[in-house]
Amino acid sequence: MSALKCPNSACPYLFDPSGVPPGVVLTCPRCGTRFTLGPPPAGGQAPPAPPQPAANLDFGPQGDEIARAPARRTERTVGGSGTRTTIALVVVSLALLAGVGATVYFRMFHTPARSDRDEAAAELREYNLAFEPPGPGWVRDDDLRAKFGPPYLLLYRKGNATQPGEADPCWALGARDYSTREPRPVELRDGLIQPLTALFAGLSVEDVDGATWLGRPALAVTFHGRQKRDGSKVVGQGYAAGHKGFGYWAVGWAAEADAAAAFAEFDALREKARLLGGRDGWSPREAAARAFAGRKLRYEVVDRDGVWAEPDPDDRKPADVDPDADLLLVAREKRKGRDFVDEATFVVLVVDGAGGDDPLVVGRKVVEDKRAAEVKEAGGKPAFTDQPPDGAAPGVTRFRSLVSDGRGQSRLHVVAAVPVGDKLAVAHGWCPWADRFSFEDRLVRLASSLRERK
Repeated sequence: MSALKCPNSACPYLFDPSGVPPGVVLTCPRCGTRFTLGPPPAGGQAPPAPPQPAANLDFGPQGDEIARAPARRTERTVGGSGTRTTIALVVVSLALLAGVGATVYFRMFHTPARSDRDEAAAELREYNLAFEPPGPGWVRDDDLRAKFGPPYLLLYRKGNATQPGEADPCWALGARDYSTREPRPVELRDGLIQPLTALFAGLSVEDVDGATWLGRPALAVTFHGRQKRDGSKVVGQGYAAGHKGFGYWAVGWAAEADAAAAFAEFDALREKARLLGGRDGWSPREAAARAFAGRKLRYEVVDRDGVWAEPDPDDRKPADVDPDADLLLVAREKRKGRDFVDEATFVVLVVDGAGGDDPLVVGRKVVEDKRAAEVKEAGGKPAFTDQPPDGAAPGVTRFRSLVSDGRGQSRLHVVAAVPVGDKLAVAHGWCPWADRFSFEDRLVRLASSLRERK
């Protein structure tokens, strides 16, 4: 008998029917199709397959496949591809649910970590300031910033020191909110100088005139000193400016040998800072103004800073300061880190009229002559040096009196003058030169308020 093909048209398996009686139900070992060999028995119903019908049949080379195929099929069905598939689906579903739950949790409760750049930007926005952090080579040093102290918020260090004890270039940026008023010059200066004393000894500070930063007039200094940790010499620069109730500071230092290159980098870093557009319409809240009137003449000056007061006459009278003084006012301020109180003095002198001369020129000569006579009694001679004119205070002149070999005798003088009848009222305020940052702006405002009283 020729080979018999599986009745499944898609299956190529061939049977050898020579040893199989008719009517036996066969199962194709390739595709699993069941069929009856030959005509079915009488009654039209196929008899049930005998136990293990194909297990003992020999179909030649293909017999083993016929015998093994049902066993593999039974194992897959019972053992279970279905069971394993179900378990796998359950595991996958649980994993997906866990992943979704974790995602929801982290989105609701987890705050993503922010980079140093993001943190710096967010911190400075509170001070109406934007800053682009320095490039490669510069790293934030929060430990050194903590030692440097307020008002500094960021400090960057460039690790390129090559000699033992040589200082790495460092640059710090600071800000402070004064809310209802502009920072005073003394506060800007203190923000530059006082933190330096925490890191350096033997400080020598020089002022730089005409500086600007952030598009604003700025107070600027250069300094020399020695690092307290190792005695290495450093040079540095500092800038400070105020705007809409905020104070801003930028200070950098480096080893003396690196000064030229470091200062160029400090200039570039300073330019990376810029003001934002906050506090539109902001204006300072001034203290309640108080007018002080003359006794001998009809004039007045107005204190808009709330710092000037007349001393108790039993302690100090105008004539105790100057025989020509008609009014005496004093301002005092206790500064952090000082054991004593800073003081500025303001008098209004009544002198003969100016005639046709400029009252301010006459008033300044009166003040210079009195100062020269005062210093001469102590065996000295003053030299007078003009301060740059203050465009915000016309009618006021400022100058310095420097006394050679007169330690602590150098002063800042502020003068204004107005004619009153046939007399001249000369406003003269002064303070020690070292305290000018505390009082200069206040002296100028008070002197510029001098008016004849109607």
